[in-house]
Amino acid sequence: MLYFKSSKNSYLYINFVIIFTFISLSRLVACFYYIDFSGDQIRDQLIFDQMKNGVIPYLGPASSIGNYSLLPYYYYLTFVFSMLGPSLLSGQVFFNALSSSLGVFSFGYLVYRLTNNKQIGLIGTYLWCFSYSDVLLNNKSWNPSSAPFYIIAFILLLESTWKQNIIIENNLLKLSLKSILFWFFVSFIFIILMSLHSSTMFVVGILYPIYLIAYSIKFKSFYSLIVSFISSNLLLLPYWLGELKNNFANTANLLVTLKNNASNLNLTDRLKNIKRLLVAINEQGYSFNFRLNLVFIILSGIGLGVIIINKKKLNQTLLIFSLTILGFYLIIASNFTGTFYIHFWVLISYFPLLIWLLNLNLAIKSQIFWIKLVSLPLLLVIIWYFYLFGSFNQTVQYLANKYGPNPKANTNDYIQTINSANNNDIICTNNNNHQVFEFLLKYRNPTNKSLLLKDC
Repeated sequence: MLYFKSSKNSYLYINFVIIFTFISLSRLVACFYYIDFSGDQIRDQLIFDQMKNGVIPYLGPASSIGNYSLLPYYYYLTFVFSMLGPSLLSGQVFFNALSSSLGVFSFGYLVYRLTNNKQIGLIGTYLWCFSYSDVLLNNKSWNPSSAPFYIIAFILLLESTWKQNIIIENNLLKLSLKSILFWFFVSFIFIILMSLHSSTMFVVGILYPIYLIAYSIKFKSFYSLIVSFISSNLLLLPYWLGELKNNFANTANLLVTLKNNASNLNLTDRLKNIKRLLVAINEQGYSFNFRLNLVFIILSGIGLGVIIINKKKLNQTLLIFSLTILGFYLIIASNFTGTFYIHFWVLISYFPLLIWLLNLNLAIKSQIFWIKLVSLPLLLVIIWYFYLFGSFNQTVQYLANKYGPNPKANTNDYIQTINSANNNDIICTNNNNHQVFEFLLKYRNPTNKSLLLKDC
């Protein structure tokens, strides 16, 4: 690996080229070889088609845990990229691919800000490049996929405001344009997170107002609270107008869902749910080995404890904000009794890697010889086995399905199949592609060809 040396910018450029090349191959260019188009993707594409005709939705994707929908900004942002062409179905995944690409650098920057160590930050950037969960989810048009980038950006923005008062004037009418634009941007990131998934909605929806109140008390000014409130509601104007026409049905359904899902689980049951969550993260995003579930949980817990004990050696403000997000998510997850699929924990998908990198930094900086002697090899083995051996290997296999000698069929192949078929031809389908052929024949069939789909 090439390490960053501040005295030689060429090292920075070389590492940037290497990282950007892999990002392009795994996230950006891969969008043109879109192999995942069914279910939610078809639902979203139909909405984008309506948006092209001037029908703007005021609700986002429907939640899978209640009779309510998320905020609409995922649709608004993704729609811009879906406009690339009437038949280029992969256009809808570009938003996630771009967010994921930025997320690689934001994760490395987060590690650097926490450790003040450019080498560890660079290692973090390289490792997150190969994150299977991030590559997989951001090769899909799936609303939760880009959560890691936006939550990291959100944490970094809040930490920057906490260290300095962004609101300069003490008069609401004399606020600088810079202050207003800054808080508007923070509110925009907040609204995006509220639009991605129920987990992000509940976490930031509760924590951000608490942060604003604490910020206002610290700087003895409520103008940040007022500006953020106004900014958020201006951004939500389409939603509120839609709710007004529908008697606030979605908001009411959301409140009912929260009330009905209020659990009376005891502490033991909650801890079991958190254990199930950590097992899912290990099996779906890290080692992919169920035999190592307990080892993964223990090592992550010990690593987290070491970080808390040595918090003064790190960026404490940024660490507190990061751990608050993690802790609050775990509290919410402890109430969930269903299956933890990959998109349920994507919000904290980077945390195990972050914990190990912070421990690696602490071990390197330790003045005690035996700590370095024991911890450094152990941490390198942990990162190698749980991350590179597991996640990296899965990423390579996934990309091989797109670029290898026997790649899976992608949406462009399906479109070409229909275009080259004659009327009354039979197209053999399977469980993986039947839905996409149905969609193409119904909505992307300008010559109205009559084709028969047959499972074979």
